[in-house]
Amino acid sequence: MTKLKAILTKVTAIAVASAFVLPALFTSPAKAFPDGPIAFIIPFGAGGGADIEGRLLAKEMSKVLGVPVVPINKTGGGGAVAYTYTKNSDANGQTVVWNSLSILTTTNIGNVPFDYSALDHVGQVEYQPMPLVVSAKSKHKTLKSFMDACKAAPGKLKMAFAGFGSGTHLFGLAMMNEAGCKPALLPVKAPKRNAVLLSGEADIASHIFTNPVKLVKAGKLRFLVISSGKRSPQAPDVPTAT
Repeated sequence: MTKLKAILTKVTAIAVASAFVLPALFTSPAKAFPDGPIAFIIPFGAGGGADIEGRLLAKEMSKVLGVPVVPINKTGGGGAVAYTYTKNSDANGQTVVWNSLSILTTTNIGNVPFDYSALDHVGQVEYQPMPLVVSAKSKHKTLKSFMDACKAAPGKLKMAFAGFGSGTHLFGLAMMNEAGCKPALLPVKAPKRNAVLLSGEADIASHIFTNPVKLVKAGKLRFLVISSGKRSPQAPDVPTAT
């Protein structure tokens, strides 16, 4: 098994389990908790799916906890900047990070100088797969069609993904490597990834399901495959990969 496949196996069939974590060694303090505002760290940029969902979650957490839960974007390194910031914060429960599959990829490929166990999980919020997506105008209506074209012209077709070391990067690479395909790599933040597909700047994108689904339903983008053990009820005709 290659290192890439080993990492992807460890991250449970290439799916995103969005959750929030806090520095390890946190124990319930003697005084009332929470004691003041909570910093809610978001690893990705404003406007993307992770940012939108994270801000909604922070708002609801604030209602439940009775203190401000303040969203703070700490971007870079496929999540490494946010996870490092959280790991280095005081282990008092007042700093949490909204995370995804990237917390496993960054700690397994060496993007951060600490292990996954340096952070403790608080809870899981959602579980969503990753698809490979093309423009609806693309001539490639199946994954095989794209892979055949990619193998025939190494380095010509461009694959967009969140950033080096991210879950979308590793999922995309795993799928391409399995088919013997070598695309040009185009790291693009989530809010712009759909745009580069629509403009033709990218030929395919490795995505988080919620980011392109509205454009897929609007007939502007097309799913080729979804990383899941079973077909999605929102895209029942799209094949899966695990």
